[in-house]
Amino acid sequence: MSQPSSIVWLRDDLRVADNPALLAAAERGAPVVVLYLLDEASPGLRPLGAASRWWLHHSLIALDASLAELGASLTLRRGAASEVLPALVREVGADAVFWNRRYSAARDVDAELKVSLREEGVAVCSFAASVLYEPWTLTTGAGDPYKVFTPFWKAALASEEPRAPVAAPHALEGHAAESELLEDWELLPTRPDWAEGLRATWTPGEQGAHERLEHFVEDGLALYHRRDEPGIEATSRLSPHLRFGEISPHQIRDRVQEGISPEAARNRAKFL
Repeated sequence: MSQPSSIVWLRDDLRVADNPALLAAAERGAPVVVLYLLDEASPGLRPLGAASRWWLHHSLIALDASLAELGASLTLRRGAASEVLPALVREVGADAVFWNRRYSAARDVDAELKVSLREEGVAVCSFAASVLYEPWTLTTGAGDPYKVFTPFWKAALASEEPRAPVAAPHALEGHAAESELLEDWELLPTRPDWAEGLRATWTPGEQGAHERLEHFVEDGLALYHRRDEPGIEATSRLSPHLRFGEISPHQIRDRVQEGISPEAARNRAKFL
């Protein structure tokens, strides 16, 4: 009988470093299927816009290359998560599923899947990977979420330090699974191809995210307090990389703290 496998279901966390779900699956020791599921069918999920679809195409290519270096590959599937994920579990004989938590309407999809998979005897493990503080960890005195930034920020500064980033797995034992072709998803614009500006400006993927962060730390961080001045390039431009999880808030926080000068440290609240 073949060894049961693990499935890592990636969503808005398209990276190999500081990816707790991927690391936990690797440390488990079983063969790993790394899944990206293009879900445009589950209730409550917003469809991707054209620019986001362009970004996703290139980010998935970069992720697959990173996984190949570790010994695995990216399995692509399309459809409603409630149907596709259980079917893949049965197909590959998985007895454990790992993912990093989401906090939007997709949380309901995840909660229902966690219940149904566990009822089938499949272990489901979820992790905090996309925010420094999960929504329920910082609340008002009444136990409600903060609605104003400044009180939230003060509570964050007074709370425990966020965790440090975790390393990428040293290696993965990839488990073969049938994958759809990325080209068949038709994420790229063709008639017309309007993406020249995106190609000239952005580099989707984990490496591109870290290059963007380094540029910000070296050239923009000291000016960040002037970010509201339109003539100064003082913002990080990390938003799309964060959107697709090619870099984590923990990695950014860790690197920014390293790069803060003594003068900037006196204004620490402006930089984090």
